[in-house]
Amino acid sequence: MSLIADYVDRMIVNTILVAVDGSPASVRAARAAVGFASDHVSKVIVLAFSQRDGGGDGPGNASSGQDVVQDSAYLIGECALRARIPCEMDILHSRRPAEEIIAEATRRHCDLIWLPAPAEEGEEQHFVDAGMAVEVLGKVDVPVMLFRSRALA
Repeated sequence: MSLIADYVDRMIVNTILVAVDGSPASVRAARAAVGFASDHVSKVIVLAFSQRDGGGDGPGNASSGQDVVQDSAYLIGECALRARIPCEMDILHSRRPAEEIIAEATRRHCDLIWLPAPAEEGEEQHFVDAGMAVEVLGKVDVPVMLFRSRALA
């Protein structure tokens, strides 16, 4: 484990792309990314993913789902502001978040992609799932950090 920590500490990271989907796990991962960026004097790009139709039982769920995603993106932006880390945010409506992450990481010359690890049993999951993480890992040439954290009880 210390080999990985040593490698990460020596990385030159100018730009970190962070994907969030409104889930508590993605917000915890994004906050950790801001802390990492603060330690490494990096810029953070937050891609917040929201479904257009909400995938729920009615139009009310779509707007409330989008509100959760927007609120979590702005919360991450506030954390970055407090840490004095440059931060850009984009809220995307995509059914293919892996493709968007890959395209943005390439377009913006990101040095690291930071994703929340897939949700554990009983934890809410939105867009960022195991299949999407595998797709990103297989198609990018930059390191991908899968960040796993547990909610505080």
